[in-house]
Amino acid sequence: MTSSKHLEIKRNHHYVMAEHLRRWCPDRKNIWYTTPKGKVAYDSVKGLAKQEFFYKATILPPHFPSMVKLLFRNSSPELKKQQERELETYLKIQLLHQLPIMKQNAEERDASVKVLMCNSLENTHAHIERDARSVINSLAKGDFKALSNRENLLNFLVYFGHQITRTRAFKDKGIASLEAVRKEVGHDHGIAETLSDGWWFVSFIFGMNIGWSLYVNREAYKHCLLLNVGEEDFITSDQPIVNIHPMAARASLTAPDDDACDFFYAITPRVGFAINKSNAFSEGVSEVSEDFVSRANAEIAKHSQFNIFTTSEIQARTYRKLVNLRAKEISSLRD
Repeated sequence: MTSSKHLEIKRNHHYVMAEHLRRWCPDRKNIWYTTPKGKVAYDSVKGLAKQEFFYKATILPPHFPSMVKLLFRNSSPELKKQQERELETYLKIQLLHQLPIMKQNAEERDASVKVLMCNSLENTHAHIERDARSVINSLAKGDFKALSNRENLLNFLVYFGHQITRTRAFKDKGIASLEAVRKEVGHDHGIAETLSDGWWFVSFIFGMNIGWSLYVNREAYKHCLLLNVGEEDFITSDQPIVNIHPMAARASLTAPDDDACDFFYAITPRVGFAINKSNAFSEGVSEVSEDFVSRANAEIAKHSQFNIFTTSEIQARTYRKLVNLRAKEISSLRD
C-alpha cells in the first residue's frame, strides 16, 4: 500500500524558490552559479539553494515562548497575537508527540508527528510563495500597477520579508551574532543556544515582522520597479534580497539605522525591485544605468553565502571573488 501524499516527508527544503532561479536559466532548467568551494558550475536549479530538513521543527524547551516574547517585545499588538498563534501550532504538535498513547497506536502517531515536524514550515513558505506568485510574475513583465491592489501588495511584502530571513545565509549570520554577544557578556543563561536551536521559528517571526512592517509603513517607503536596459544582467544569489543603501554598504557590527534602508531584489536579469527610504529612485518605474547594475550585483555577491546565480559563465567568474565578502569583513571586525 502506498502512503497518502499528505503523509510523505519533504526532505529538500528550498530557501530560494526554484521558480525564481529559473529566470536566470537559458533553458529554464540549468543555471550558472558558484559552488561552496568557489568554483563555477552549470547545473540544474533543482539541487540548488536548498538544504535537507532546513525548516524542520524541533522540540522547544519550556522557556522558549518567554524568550520569543522578549525578543519581539516591540512588535505591534496584532503581530504579537499572530506570533502566539504560530507558536501555539508547533507547541500543539509537540504536545501530541509527548502525550502517552497505547503502544499499538504509537507508531502511527509518531509517523504523523514526524510529517508535521518536517513539513509544516516548508508548507507555510510554499503557501506564501503561491500567494505572491501572480504579483511577482506581473512585476517581472514590468507591470507596476499590480501593486495598486492592497491584497497584492500585502502578499508581495509578506513574501519579501520572509525571503530576507528564511535563507541559510541569514541563519548563519544571525546565529553568529548571538554567539558574539554571548562571548562578549560572558554568560547569557543559555539564550543564544536556545534561540539557535529554535532558529527555524525565530527566522519565521523575523520575516513576518519585516513583511508586516513594510506594509503598514508603506507610505514611508518608495516602491520602485527598476528596468535594466543596459548590457549587463542583474545577478541573484542564495541571499536574493540585500540592503544596498550606502550607509549599509560598509561593514559594521551594529545594524544600520532605520533610514539607511534600501532593499533591492532582482526579480529577473532585466527587472529589479527596490523598497527604499532614500531618494535613489522615485516611486514607480525607472530605468537604471549600467553603473547601478554593477554596484547592485557587487552587493548581491558580497551578501551571498556560497552561491551567486548568473546568466553566463563569464559573469559568474567576474563576481565570484566577492562572494560572502560582507560576512568575512564583519568577522574580521569581531576579531
